[in-house]
Amino acid sequence: DSIQPYPNLSYESIPAELAWDLNLPLVRGYNGIWLYNSCSGGEATEKFFSYCSGVEFCTICWKFKEYKNAYIYLYQNYLEGKNIIFSFNAWQSGAEKFANLLDKKVPLFSIARDYISRLKTGVNHILGTEPITNRFKFFSLEDKILFPQIYYRGVYKNKPDINIIQKENFSLQWGDFGGLKLKLEWLKNAISKIYFISIDEISGERAFYTFVDLSKKLNFNVSQNSKAFGGKVNRYEGLLMLPCILKVNIKDISKISIEILITTHQLHPNQDEKLIDIMNLINIKIPQENLVLYVKQEEFEVLTNNKVLLQSIQEYFERYFMALKNYIKSVQENLFGEQDILNYFKSNPKLALEFKRKIRGDIEIIKANRPDIVESWKYYQEFERMCEEMDK
Repeated sequence: DSIQPYPNLSYESIPAELAWDLNLPLVRGYNGIWLYNSCSGGEATEKFFSYCSGVEFCTICWKFKEYKNAYIYLYQNYLEGKNIIFSFNAWQSGAEKFANLLDKKVPLFSIARDYISRLKTGVNHILGTEPITNRFKFFSLEDKILFPQIYYRGVYKNKPDINIIQKENFSLQWGDFGGLKLKLEWLKNAISKIYFISIDEISGERAFYTFVDLSKKLNFNVSQNSKAFGGKVNRYEGLLMLPCILKVNIKDISKISIEILITTHQLHPNQDEKLIDIMNLINIKIPQENLVLYVKQEEFEVLTNNKVLLQSIQEYFERYFMALKNYIKSVQENLFGEQDILNYFKSNPKLALEFKRKIRGDIEIIKANRPDIVESWKYYQEFERMCEEMDK
């Protein structure tokens, strides 16, 4: 047990704010820590945990501006008897203190991704979108098909700017690149074992089995709906308006109106199976495999019994999915790839060598635990060879 500086105090009898001020170790309701890295499957990790039960999952860097509030939240959740897994990152106020108030040794896991791919994703990260109003969310068969404009950081706004790699306010904070050793040092009293997981292991069909394995290590239950784990969670490349609804007015045919939900298996896992997928019914090629069209049971019966109505919907989605395909393509054409990042470093050798020095410690730690992961990083390996030539 932890040695408390104030042994006469119980966690149940004092406010969480006071416990933080007195430097009391965080109550031991947590069973795992996610070592968070930007642009390394964070959105997918959080989404997949939402499909699991028996656990309260908290991505601290998205939920709180400072660690004091995170401590208070986790403290209160423990008092409510919840099993907690939370993320840890280094750039927010109070991070070092928070880490030093963790004294229960638990497994730590971290998603490891090719560092050049992480830079690519950081460069392509959106700033926001044109307001996604009802005109993108609700429409009829007669309405014009519309999609929102996406905005990025940098000088161009409507497309990414690779030069932000050199900007001081680039979103990939110091704690993400070159800060791994320091984060582990802060957490040394809280780690029983470290599991580095390749980003490929939380992609596609492998994601479900990775979470089954992780659940055994961190004590939670995984949904048996493997399809929810199998598609792309991130929607920045043209699906930010989802979910949206096509309203079909059929007053002359039936008293019910039909609402077709356009979404993905990840946004709507449909675990209770109350919705019916009509993709096979309309039999139309879709621009992305995880897209799905849902209706309620009574609406499905109306569709199957009305060929004229079904044909109208088929014709609409032929137009909609063709427009969506072109929209996704136009978004993707603006994005930078890993080779663009490597070419940028070739043109800026001083920056490349500085980046290599910055991440050297991170690479050594990952390699010591999972050498196979680092060896699989195609673009990082090319970056290493390029830097060797520059050194010569």
